Amino acid sequence: MDSPYIDGAIGDALRFVRNEELWFNVDLHEFETESEIWEYALPEDFLNIRGEVWCTPSSATDNDVRYRLQRRTIEEIEAYRFAGHDLDFGTAGLSVGFPKTCAIDYSGREIVLSPQTEDGGDTIYFRYTKDLGTPRYTATTGSSAPPSMKTVFTLTTAGGEPILGTYTNAWFNEGFHLVVARASQYLWSIYHGGTEESQAKAGAAAQEYVEELRRLWSETSDKQSVTRVRAYL
Repeated sequence: MDSPYIDGAIGDALRFVRNEELWFNVDLHEFETESEIWEYALPEDFLNIRGEVWCTPSSATDNDVRYRLQRRTIEEIEAYRFAGHDLDFGTAGLSVGFPKTCAIDYSGREIVLSPQTEDGGDTIYFRYTKDLGTPRYTATTGSSAPPSMKTVFTLTTAGGEPILGTYTNAWFNEGFHLVVARASQYLWSIYHGGTEESQAKAGAAAQEYVEELRRLWSETSDKQSVTRVRAYL
């Protein structure tokens, strides 16, 4: 059907699926600590961390040593950033040393480390779910003939630039059917809902979405799994 809401449904679908942890939307981020710095910018396409955050101290040779940072909330990091107590001034001293804990501060899109490093040079790295390119959209209304109101959706990139007909990303390749199923569910449940027929079509789209998501989960698991033949039984 020719629906004016298709672009809006596609934008909603991409925003819904973008946090799924699949094999084609993962990346590695690595940076070195700096002296007396405890906040470090996250990648522009960062959504969430996958797995553990690791640290290789500057004293290690040939990256032969690493250890896991403990994950904490930003409030806990703030609370324990300062240690000890100064009896004269009633203030706590800044904790300094090798990083032991970390937290994500979404207000500034930063990863925060504690204790704060004195000399820097430690390597921090982790894998994360990346945003493959979630478009934004605006919805406006205008008159059409015969006199009526028509909704017009305009999709743009995250930076506000118009999306061209050649635009694509991995969701339209590896995750195409997942996005189609979710967009169809939005169309039949929200934009064109209200009838038994639309309810049935929305239900069918929801079932298709679940089945396709399970397939992608299985595909991701197969790619990440390591098989080993046992020497004996």
